[in-house]
Amino acid sequence: MPHTVRSLARNFLTFAAALLTGALLAVAAPGGAVADSHSASRVTQQSHTIDFGQQITVTLQAENDDADIVDIRAFYRPRGPGNIQSYSYADFTPGRAVTASSSISTGGANYFPPGTEFEVYFEITDSTGMSIQTEPQVIEYLDPGIDWKRQADGPLTVVYYNISDGEIEGLLDAAQEQLPAMARMTGVEEIPDFKAVVFPSVQAATPSFPPVSQTATDNHFFAGFAMARYGLFVQGEPSQSTFVHELSHLLVASVVRSTLATQAPSWLDEGLAVYSETGSRQPTESSVASAAAENRLLPLRNMNRIPGQRDQIAVFYPQSGNFVGYLVEQFGEESMGAMLQNLNAGQRLDDAFAEAFGESMADVENEWRTSVGAQPLPASTPTANNGESTSEPDATPQTQPTATPPAQPPADQPPTPSATISRLLPWAIAAVAVIVVGTVILIRRWRRTRVGTDA
Repeated sequence: MPHTVRSLARNFLTFAAALLTGALLAVAAPGGAVADSHSASRVTQQSHTIDFGQQITVTLQAENDDADIVDIRAFYRPRGPGNIQSYSYADFTPGRAVTASSSISTGGANYFPPGTEFEVYFEITDSTGMSIQTEPQVIEYLDPGIDWKRQADGPLTVVYYNISDGEIEGLLDAAQEQLPAMARMTGVEEIPDFKAVVFPSVQAATPSFPPVSQTATDNHFFAGFAMARYGLFVQGEPSQSTFVHELSHLLVASVVRSTLATQAPSWLDEGLAVYSETGSRQPTESSVASAAAENRLLPLRNMNRIPGQRDQIAVFYPQSGNFVGYLVEQFGEESMGAMLQNLNAGQRLDDAFAEAFGESMADVENEWRTSVGAQPLPASTPTANNGESTSEPDATPQTQPTATPPAQPPADQPPTPSATISRLLPWAIAAVAVIVVGTVILIRRWRRTRVGTDA
């Protein structure tokens, strides 16, 4: 082959190799952009402030020596089972050195309980299209105006203030005493990590409780709230019974949590919590006996939700605890755990009950009513709801306070095959086109050279 043709061939192959190398760099470069020599954005400072009951504001300072920073998004997710990641666009002026801020709303409809832990990170994009993600930081949502303390015992952590250390130790001791039986009744093999935020009084805790009716707020109906989606509960005053009560709710929620699960009715969830306070029916016997004598006991089918009236609440809690205690004492702790597992598998309440205890719920309820001196209930009449039992609990979907963002892969996650192909395809097409055109040119040049040589 003549020197000129060989030179052209070498130049062509060098150019084609450069194209293919560019394709590979396009795949490897962050965000699908071709890596170049300019420096990436970097964070110089990050901080946050908490306006308790309103919002968390996260502030970021970042720099880039060679390109303007044009886009910053803040991603955050509250820790806990099933919680989703959300994001917002940070407020800042584009430039080489920027200060950006973003807020997480925590009040009103976007309520988060004290003690919630948020994982927060930023995605910073410059004018060339290159992006970086900051390392996630954990922000614990607590009132910064309070001098909080904490104690831990195994999987339990207590955050508190203005309460003696000895009282907190008493709470933890009470929980450890009841936990073995609670684990058997719920079928939990390993106790998850839980957090309790304990206030010195119900009045002090009420502003940090989730929104409830004004009547309940004014009269301090509730001494604590368990919020399983965040793995914690909030409690007013260091009451051992309340501490164990709320812990029971978290254990139940850790069992009945599958996407197919039938929601545990309130009489079951609250009944387990009341019974677990002492592991005995004795504390509820007098209240139940009085309600039975005055014909004020509630039908079980009407106890799938906690009632809203004070006189019914006064009956609901001891009745639930006494009935659940009856089930445990008559059928065994493991039977109760089996029922929760049945609910978690998606069985209807009546079916889950009958399979676990070997009798219908209506029959067992009447047996219990007879044991406490109440008249048995007549057989219930099915409603015109496709024959469904009236004992099914109402579905109560959890309110999601923020929008669902588009899926974001972790910073160190390799691109998916489809993403890799989409980035490589334009480069591959260009390389093939150059190869075809170059081949045609080489053939034509070689033919002309041959013609000239033959002549």
